[in-house]
Amino acid sequence: MSLHCNRTVVVAVCPDYTYWVVVHCTWNITVEDVGGYQTVLSSQYYNSKQTVTDIKQSLLNNVHTALTDMNGGELYQPVDVIKMVVKQLRGFKRFKSEDAHSLTIAAITACNVYVTNVPAPTAHCPRERTRLLDRYTSGQAW
Repeated sequence: MSLHCNRTVVVAVCPDYTYWVVVHCTWNITVEDVGGYQTVLSSQYYNSKQTVTDIKQSLLNNVHTALTDMNGGELYQPVDVIKMVVKQLRGFKRFKSEDAHSLTIAAITACNVYVTNVPAPTAHCPRERTRLLDRYTSGQAW
């Protein structure tokens, strides 16, 4: 029986900053990378296509290797599966619940577009991708 290794990239896109953590999971859980950057959105509307494009581009600039390289490059350990998790936002202070919902949906849409555009390294990936996409759109709080 072989040991199943995965890398999980957790992303929280907030109005002012975007945070991420890259976790390697085997028998132990290891945090491989953590960071954040200032969220820059061209549109004033969280539910616009431009917001999705901005989020996607900033993710590519900051966690591209973690999301695409199964071998890990020089930064991460090799894995069998790469997963993405988008943190569901809640309203707070002047950030309304409707805005939190729209920004979360935009982040999920950006991740869905990103995941479907990455070439599959093995034949079983498209089925796994579909399962993950269903998970993103199920509305579950992470």
